[in-house]
Amino acid sequence: MSMERVWASVHRAARDDRARVSMRHVFHACLTTIKVDGAGVMLVSTTGNKEPLFSSDASSRRLEELQYALGEGPGHDALRKGGPVLVPDLTSVTAAGRWPGYTSAALENGVRAVFALPLGPDRARIGALDVYRKKAGALSDREFDNALACADAALAVALASLESDEFERGFTHNRAEVHQAAGMVSVQLGIGVDEALTRLRAHAYAADRPLLQVARDVLARTLRLGPADGRDDLQREEGR
Repeated sequence: MSMERVWASVHRAARDDRARVSMRHVFHACLTTIKVDGAGVMLVSTTGNKEPLFSSDASSRRLEELQYALGEGPGHDALRKGGPVLVPDLTSVTAAGRWPGYTSAALENGVRAVFALPLGPDRARIGALDVYRKKAGALSDREFDNALACADAALAVALASLESDEFERGFTHNRAEVHQAAGMVSVQLGIGVDEALTRLRAHAYAADRPLLQVARDVLARTLRLGPADGRDDLQREEGR
């Protein structure tokens, strides 16, 4: 019943848009059937990175970017454990202890509850669906069932998107830019690529900017990460 209800909402939104079913329509179903305020999807790349690919609004996009930048959050845990991660109150001590950076930023963005569900079975998980509420509170049994159905719908749409050449080109290109930037930082600072990627993520978080934007600035040589001396992690390159 939940699956029928969710897919009916998805197809109704697509008909209203006079468009093919997309993740935007899945998010519409999330907002209407789970009664949440925002949603996002992260997918696992071929290299194992968990990257934010879809979001329903600017606030959700920011939270998905934060999970990527920090390497922590409900989506990461849902992927790792292979089951739902339900946090009805982000002000709880448990949430703050599990994801200190993410929890603080989520609260600053007005989010009070978050629920994450993995996309796909154990050996074939390709990502996670995260849904957000501005008010604390647990999901009802019906809302939880609808959330599971929304995750199935998000999985179907994500798989269809991954088969699109245009999507794959964009996905691969964005991922390549981040790793190219990490390579530049690695050479500039004499550190490993993994550590350079961590430094990029840390700067993106501290500067409150998407990681891809930071990577593009590094590649354009308008930003240069300085030594980790506890003072100024980012140096503007002068005259370039």
